Amino acid sequence: MQIMDKSKLNNAVDMSSFRAVICGIIVTLLCIFIPIQLLAGGPRHTRPGWIPPRFHHYKPFHPQRVIQPRVNRKNISDPKAVQILKRALLSKTTYLADQHTQQGVHAANETVASLMGIRQRIDFLSPPGLAGDFIITAPGTYIHYYARRHDAVASFWTVVNGGAGKKAVLKMIQKGKLIVRQTGWERVAGITCAIITISSNPSVDVQRKLWIDTSTGIIMKREVWNKNGMVSDSYLTHILIGNAAGLTLRDFTRDAIPPGTNITPTFPGDLPSIGTVSEAQPQVPFHILDPDLLPNGYYISGLWVLHVNRQNAVLIRFSHGANHFSLYERIVPKVAFWKKLEPPKHPKGYILMWNQQDRGKVVHITYVGHLTPAELSRTIISLH
Repeated sequence: MQIMDKSKLNNAVDMSSFRAVICGIIVTLLCIFIPIQLLAGGPRHTRPGWIPPRFHHYKPFHPQRVIQPRVNRKNISDPKAVQILKRALLSKTTYLADQHTQQGVHAANETVASLMGIRQRIDFLSPPGLAGDFIITAPGTYIHYYARRHDAVASFWTVVNGGAGKKAVLKMIQKGKLIVRQTGWERVAGITCAIITISSNPSVDVQRKLWIDTSTGIIMKREVWNKNGMVSDSYLTHILIGNAAGLTLRDFTRDAIPPGTNITPTFPGDLPSIGTVSEAQPQVPFHILDPDLLPNGYYISGLWVLHVNRQNAVLIRFSHGANHFSLYERIVPKVAFWKKLEPPKHPKGYILMWNQQDRGKVVHITYVGHLTPAELSRTIISLH
């Protein structure tokens, strides 16, 4: 067995003692330093509100500290401009005015009329090829009269649902799909108007400018623009408002069609025809009145179920070669109205309307066609 030198053993003992002392000093310093740092809140950083990492999961949530997304103010409509446009869309003003329209190299002069903002009429004064023509649009009515041909295209099943269209425009503005701004003021036909510019979002290639009388909501001038420039321009040159316009309901109904006019009924070309009355019956809330006695050679050539005023109605077309007549049927909600339009006893004319009670319900019927009085009388009597 080898015996270690006594001097080397003493050196090893001294080194071990030195290491023990150093370790003790380090441990003592840590025991003093760490509690002081914890009591003082940890190391101090320059960033305000800093919390030590060990406490991050205890940090309360403050909604006001959430960073909101940056809003592009260029894509927001002007609230005042939107109110002016809404005033125009919902206007109930009656007026009669002269209007000039320019579209490219083509120009026309018209007389435009509005009855309570619901019924509209345009009478063409020029060019010569359009002089005397007129167009009437109203709830349940569309008439286009051609003066040179002395005939008209008429539809009394058409629903001019302006209210829904206007609401759709306002909804598109709310969703940011349309941007509305006021871009100035200008006098048109002696009336100071706000210039309202409507553009699509995000593309602004197509713009529509409206000059609106803020007191009545009447659109005095309108322009349509695209990326190539102005597409069309129309403006009023003279206007009569209210009772001064001298308008009556007769000016906007079938009574405005000159006597002896050849009237052609129109039919929905974008909807498929239903085969038979029995197939259409489950889709309407009333019994479809179908004539038993049709004039010789006539047959059902088209049948459509149309959604009108939140319920379904039916349009039936009867044909014989190139000749047609139609029956448009819909339910009448008020029974009291039935007494005002009884079935005609001696029917005459190209357009007739009456109410007929059947199975506890009142059905409103509109006839458009060119049957003889005898043929029409037999057809009406045979409806069941």
